[in-house]
Amino acid sequence: MKDYRDVLKEHFGSRSPWKSLLGIDYVFYGVGLLFLVLSACLMNTYGVWYDMFGTLGLLCVVFGLFLAFIKKDEWGMLITTGVCALYYLVMFIVITVQSSRYMGLLQISELLYALVFGGLFALALMTSSVLKMAKQRRAVTMQANNSAVRKCSVCGAPMKADAMFCPNCGAKQEKPKCPSCGAPVSENDSFCNNCGTKLK
Repeated sequence: MKDYRDVLKEHFGSRSPWKSLLGIDYVFYGVGLLFLVLSACLMNTYGVWYDMFGTLGLLCVVFGLFLAFIKKDEWGMLITTGVCALYYLVMFIVITVQSSRYMGLLQISELLYALVFGGLFALALMTSSVLKMAKQRRAVTMQANNSAVRKCSVCGAPMKADAMFCPNCGAKQEKPKCPSCGAPVSENDSFCNNCGTKLK
């Protein structure tokens, strides 16, 4: 069964105006964030411009996120939702510091936007391949660490390859040596690295 985002991408990608819009989702992010920054700069001087730029910025960012969702642009979604959550959190803190007398509607809306974008960031992070790749890398590293194990020469218990003493019986472990030249070798080596003598 096809992913519904693949169906959306095929649907919007086959229509010429949408096809060109899917390629410029970063423009909407940039314009939206620019409007939000302008809104923050004009907050104390011009209330009408603050509202207008804030609304335009939010609409541009949301439309850019919609386009990124359709085309499965994980990095765009992660960066934009994270930056927007941080922006609205900072705006909430600034407004709270400036009007510390009571909790106003503006403060509540900024906090709500911060929570919404923070939730979208967490959702995008959980469903992205970035997190899956990090988990796979961790699993491969743990498997490599676990595979670097040898058996105790006395009791046969598994132990780390570089351990000097067995954790089970406490016997001192001798490093394997080449029977021909006495050079140190690994248990997995088939031939001596020093003289080339066959070990197995």
